[in-house]
Amino acid sequence: MKFFKGSVFAIVSAFLFALNIIVNKIGLRQSISPFEFTVLSGVVAGLLCLPLIIRGKAQLKNQSKATWIQVFVIGATASGLASFLFIWGQSLTQAAQAGFLMSSASFFTVIFAYLILGEKMKKQQYPWVLILFSGIYLLTVGLRTLKFNFGDLLVILAAAIVGFTNVLAKIPMKKLSGDNIAYLRLLIGMFILLIAVPFISPNIFQSIGVVQPWYILSGILMWGVIVAFYKAIEYAGPALATLVLVSYPFLAALLAAAILKETLTVVQLVGGAVISLSVYKISRL
Repeated sequence: MKFFKGSVFAIVSAFLFALNIIVNKIGLRQSISPFEFTVLSGVVAGLLCLPLIIRGKAQLKNQSKATWIQVFVIGATASGLASFLFIWGQSLTQAAQAGFLMSSASFFTVIFAYLILGEKMKKQQYPWVLILFSGIYLLTVGLRTLKFNFGDLLVILAAAIVGFTNVLAKIPMKKLSGDNIAYLRLLIGMFILLIAVPFISPNIFQSIGVVQPWYILSGILMWGVIVAFYKAIEYAGPALATLVLVSYPFLAALLAAAILKETLTVVQLVGGAVISLSVYKISRL
């Protein structure tokens, strides 16, 4: 039953993430930088967590120093450092290439899950993991060959950090619920991003009055993504949760076609079909 619940939460997280990508595309058409948009949406997501953390404060009392260090590392690296590296890398490489490379977070999650938690996938699942990545490649990159640059290395580093924190989150879940860890991650990430504001974009809050508030919807969706994803980790483990989550590129492509009227090529449709079949097989084996 827990495995099924975890799969459902992972699918919900993937759908919300795909919808968030569409909202971000619309929001970034305005005169606002990716960093500013990320900070504003991060503030919204973090503020949503405050009352929920207060409501669940009973569980947060008397936690060990080690637990608090683990939670802080998750928030500072996943919602802070990794977000910054991804934005920086994305600005130096092609968007589609960055999207594909970021999906490698699932690959790093599987590795760290084995090294840290001793969590092994079934042998029958490994071929489908490779097929899954081939589908993501077809969908996001197409038939061309990747050419790497410094921006790509930054994105891969961000993916590795996310993969590590996906696994690290399972350790404090022995004492804290997935909900509370998600809330704390987003709140800590908000403060990390705000600390970076004076150095990167000191005039960021002037944007609030001159752009449409798409960052509010983005923050709400990101809150939903992280909460659902951490519940998926809690029930099904980090490896499966992440592998199901990476179906988001196909969901985002479908939503972009429906909402933004973007065109899907035959290669992308084939890639999407491969992704869907692979996720189904991985979650069922």
